[in-house]
Amino acid sequence: RLTLNAFRIESVGDCSGLTLKNISELDLTDNLISDWSEVVNILNAFPRLTFLNLSNNLLNKPIQPENLDNRPNSIGMKKLVLNGNRIDWSSLVLLMENMDQLEELHLSTNLLAELNQIVKHDRLRNLYLSCNPLTDFELINKNLISHCPRLELLSLAECPIHKVPDLNDNSFCAPKLQCLNVSTSKIGSWKDVDRLRNYPSLSELRIQGCQFLDGYTEHERRMLLIARLSNVQVLNGGDRISSNERE
Repeated sequence: RLTLNAFRIESVGDCSGLTLKNISELDLTDNLISDWSEVVNILNAFPRLTFLNLSNNLLNKPIQPENLDNRPNSIGMKKLVLNGNRIDWSSLVLLMENMDQLEELHLSTNLLAELNQIVKHDRLRNLYLSCNPLTDFELINKNLISHCPRLELLSLAECPIHKVPDLNDNSFCAPKLQCLNVSTSKIGSWKDVDRLRNYPSLSELRIQGCQFLDGYTEHERRMLLIARLSNVQVLNGGDRISSNERE
């Protein structure tokens, strides 16, 4: 693993004299990379890279198709972190189309607005969208969740979403979604909580800091949530719910 945080790096430079083929993890958090063609240069310079962290760089301009002209023939990237870059959805679509091995994607704090285009990926398992101004969970479901059949973990913490999609809606398709984080969201009723009971694979849930829970003690909140959600086995990161507690 190679970590080069806060080195004010703007470009990869000439790496021809360096042996980088054995490096699989690269952390470039808090640098000054602003050109997507430089990201492609990084991928070319590190041919076995499976993890890349570009958090808090300056990648706020949309990707243009020509930025990817020099991309590697086969990108083995499995985990990509782009927190705090103000990346937009159109750029995300292009990235995912060119990273077919991607399994984990971090996009927190990117000012991502409502999702008005389809984002799809056959291998994506973990997706973090925390701290974005996303309000429409239904739209996220329709244009993203339904097109990522292997999605197991979704974080929407600190997003102002206000309604949980109803499983009776045929557009909902998340057969493997096991972990969901909706803490500090705008979910505002027990009716929305009840809908989560019908999610087929949901077993871990984080739901804290929601205003409709404020009138209860911590113990009361836990009891009410466990009683309503027979499918959830781990609540708010605690221990696995025991049969005695469930009863």
